[in-house]
Amino acid sequence: MITLPRHLDWSGHAEYDLSRPARLFSMYKAVLTEAGSVDDLCTWLNGELLLRLWPGLWLPQQLRRPWQERFPELAATRTNAAARKFVCTLAELPSARKAGQDLGVTK
Repeated sequence: MITLPRHLDWSGHAEYDLSRPARLFSMYKAVLTEAGSVDDLCTWLNGELLLRLWPGLWLPQQLRRPWQERFPELAATRTNAAARKFVCTLAELPSARKAGQDLGVTK
């Protein structure tokens, strides 16, 4: 359990149980949205975890775009996640299995 400082989360729900995925995503979104300094980012975010969470984080484009321009590896995680999701979905649909195999997609 962590508590973000008021300047990062003024919602009244600043305590985050990081063992709960929804709260972990919420905490990262709050920090990315409200951070006013590099120190805030370095204190509250973990780079490897950010890479893993990035595809599932709902962020406004005006925030997502500059982050992805500065850190292209973040954009790549989104592309890779979308490709994995497509392949998993494709593999789960029996009627699409043959089409996927024709495209070189294998499970």
